[in-house]
Amino acid sequence: MTEEIFTELKFTKANVSVEESGDTPYYYYYLDIGDITLISNANDDAERDGWWVSIFDSDTLKIRGGGDLEELVKIIELNT
Repeated sequence: MTEEIFTELKFTKANVSVEESGDTPYYYYYLDIGDITLISNANDDAERDGWWVSIFDSDTLKIRGGGDLEELVKIIELNT
């Protein structure tokens, strides 16, 4: 998955400053659909492991494919 998919699906980029992180600045993406938030891993993690998206507060689901993410967003949007 690439960062372009986040732009296409209208995810918001959240920048975390050094002051907020206490160490190194980083960024991640998120998308609110109704009461569901999809959130990506941070860019520093993505450099090692690639980008993935999960449902906020859930570590069991990790979507790694851009097509899968597009389908999930469509399903959630159609059903909220």
